[in-house]
Amino acid sequence: MKKLIGTKDFYKRVIAIAIPIMLHQGITSFVNLLDNIMIGNYSNQAMAGVSVTNQIFFVIEIVTIGSLAMAGVYLSQYFGAKNQDGMRYSFRFKFWLGLGISIITLLVLGLFGNNLVNSFLTNPTTPEEKIAIENYASDYLKIILLTIIPFVIVQIYSSSLREVGETIIPMIAGGIAVGVNAVFNLWFIFGGLGIPALGVKGAAIATLLARITEMTFLIIFTHKHKSKFTFVDDAFKSCYVPKYLVKNILVKGAPLILNEFLWSFGTTFLLNVYSRRGTEVLKAFSISNTTTNLFYIVFGALATAISILVGQSLGAGKLEEAVDNDRKLIAFTVFVCLIFGIILAIIAPFVPYIYHDSSEEVRHMATCFMWVVAGGMTIFSFNSACFYTLRAGGVTIVTFLFDCLFIWSISIPTAVLLVKYTELNIINIYLIIQSTEIIKSIIGFFLIKSKVWVKNLAATDDGSTKIKI
Repeated sequence: MKKLIGTKDFYKRVIAIAIPIMLHQGITSFVNLLDNIMIGNYSNQAMAGVSVTNQIFFVIEIVTIGSLAMAGVYLSQYFGAKNQDGMRYSFRFKFWLGLGISIITLLVLGLFGNNLVNSFLTNPTTPEEKIAIENYASDYLKIILLTIIPFVIVQIYSSSLREVGETIIPMIAGGIAVGVNAVFNLWFIFGGLGIPALGVKGAAIATLLARITEMTFLIIFTHKHKSKFTFVDDAFKSCYVPKYLVKNILVKGAPLILNEFLWSFGTTFLLNVYSRRGTEVLKAFSISNTTTNLFYIVFGALATAISILVGQSLGAGKLEEAVDNDRKLIAFTVFVCLIFGIILAIIAPFVPYIYHDSSEEVRHMATCFMWVVAGGMTIFSFNSACFYTLRAGGVTIVTFLFDCLFIWSISIPTAVLLVKYTELNIINIYLIIQSTEIIKSIIGFFLIKSKVWVKNLAATDDGSTKIKI
């Protein structure tokens, strides 16, 4: 038991990293909840349209974060090794990769966005409802597309700052953006002071203004303090990144990028499968997901702390310290998420009543979905901690098998069979699918115990931490 408990100083380090991330993501998720409530009270169909579009953007966000993460693993380990050139090259690679992702995303969604939206609307209550949801989703999508480049740049800078231990600045930037978003949402969705009620268009414009504000703050602050954040010093003097580093990032990063795409697409596909039981199910998931996302950030922030602290120890060559820290971090993550799971279970019956325009059926389903998540919080947090541990060590092929293969070989086939060929209600189906995560936990336990992830990526073949040019 003592091996699972750290010192006061250890937990102070963890909290110093995790709390700002939690606050940042928590404020953002809370505002998303308010957005959902505002749009839901504006129109039930509007909420469904925005929910579908946001699910598509969920894939983009996860792929972007995952794509940048592999270069981030190197940046974190080079920071641990105090290798300034390595940090700068890792950041530069991140930047150009992020812009490439932005351009591809704009092209794909610009050409096929409406088709993707329509794929979710397979079983509407009426033809009129389907048309209304399609129109709301299309209006929202046209404007929200413009947020892609600011979003990607925000991720490049905020993740890089976290990887060198600076978590306060991204939190402040996020807080400012949230304030901008909240004010303009209230103003633009319902209208006032000479502005007509813009509905979903207003929500999209508010999000765009918030993203631009956050991006501008991060860029100005980071470059103004480049003596502290040395990875941006001379970062844009050229596009050059050493072949050695490019090869390493791409070889190890390809499985991670593929994993993030297939996993996020799989999650979206699961929602698509569930929605075949009717648009009422889609509305219920819109309510429950917005709420549960507030709780997911707890283990998301702690998992990020695992990636940073373990990655820095590995990069510094302190392998035994990395193993010891990881064990304590996983135990702490599971314990904290047990508490938050209980809190979610208590508030679940009350949250759906905030949505005045929702039916009793939708409220009941949303409550049950939240109870399922509450019951599985410890399992989900353990799996997330295992994933981030494996990623910190650069074991990306293993993370691919652990994360992506699982959802496509077990979760999705099971969901399709249950939805299509059984009379089980959607609540029981959701419970069964979420319960399969126990299998993933068993696999994760043995992967962590095997120490396959204990690797120093900052060291070159000759054992040094210098970049080969």
